[in-house]
Amino acid sequence: MLISGMYLPAAGVSPSLDAAFQLQVGHVLQGIIHASDEGLFLIAGQLRVQVSSQSGLVSGQAVTAEVLARNPDGQSFQFRITPQTTASPAPASLPAPGAAGMVETLLQALGSVKLPENAALLLPSSLPPSVDAARAALSFFVLKSQLGGDLRRIAAQIEEALRAGVPLRAETRALAGWLNRLVASEPESFESVLRHWLSEAGAPTEARMARAMSEGESNRLADWLRTDVRAALAQMRNDGALTSYLRAQGGRIGFDEAIGRVLERLTANQLQNLRGTEIPYWVAEVPFAPGGTIQGGLVHFLTDGRRAKATSRSGYATIALDLTTTRLGNLWILLYAGGGECHCRVQATEEAVIKALNDAANELRTSLEKAGYDRATIQIAEWDGDRLRETAALFRRHAGLQVTA
Repeated sequence: MLISGMYLPAAGVSPSLDAAFQLQVGHVLQGIIHASDEGLFLIAGQLRVQVSSQSGLVSGQAVTAEVLARNPDGQSFQFRITPQTTASPAPASLPAPGAAGMVETLLQALGSVKLPENAALLLPSSLPPSVDAARAALSFFVLKSQLGGDLRRIAAQIEEALRAGVPLRAETRALAGWLNRLVASEPESFESVLRHWLSEAGAPTEARMARAMSEGESNRLADWLRTDVRAALAQMRNDGALTSYLRAQGGRIGFDEAIGRVLERLTANQLQNLRGTEIPYWVAEVPFAPGGTIQGGLVHFLTDGRRAKATSRSGYATIALDLTTTRLGNLWILLYAGGGECHCRVQATEEAVIKALNDAANELRTSLEKAGYDRATIQIAEWDGDRLRETAALFRRHAGLQVTA
């Protein structure tokens, strides 16, 4: 779907700046469709573009907007709009905050058997009041991720085209190795991969663009776009030599489906990170290579933030690791750290794993002490594997935190 519209400068940006400079062909923005008295609009950061009521899009639907071209007036652009969540036949709205019944219905529709208490806590209160947006956000915690496999699959198809001598664009040729490095294949690669995905989940391109322009650092935009997954996927989709080769080999559909799943996953991740407007929180998924020791992992971060009054606990943070492994089964690891102390609780579902962790508790405690935590404690506990309950409990415990002073 193609639309045309104007990019509006971010709040706080000097009016003398050229607003059109903030967008370039190839930029890929994540947005939400929003309905108002004036009609239907695409909202992506500071971008606001009217959408035809006949487009089939509905309020609250997550989309990506790819900048295809600058219009002759120099101040507006052509965008390709790609839905990332399925449109309902009619725009359905969520009830007011506390819509536990609606959340439970969506969880059941997503295939979740266990419904936690306080299920409504799984949705950020700032989420657009739409069933589509709620479903997309909940899917991040419920559906099994294929992110690592999809990124590897996309990279493998680029490498296949290179071996076949296809004259790919220089940017496309460089992407295969880069995409592979975004997937943790060994425990040693976890830290570097995590750092990238924290940046990807916590500061999407449109937010970084607005901040760079407001701080007079527009020269950093090109560097960010080279390390933005959504921009990279848009570049690959626009490489005619690659797509023609994949179509001829019968791999185009699988290629597009893999890209679609990656974009849906990133959209769901960023919808959950809207919670950062309520409490000092963000979550990132770390993609792992298929067949590895760790099959999937979410990392939740919460800090004490800035309270109305300073407390002795300022500077402390809570980190929750939600891991699926081949050898240790499902794990939920909760760490509370700061000020030289670290309290770690490891929950496992298998009896043999619990015994092994108890046997290694002293070794784990020593590792924490060597990392600078003089006061470290380790607790090992049995767990029924209910991730949703643990996630909701995490939000409930930190609901009183303030983001700003």
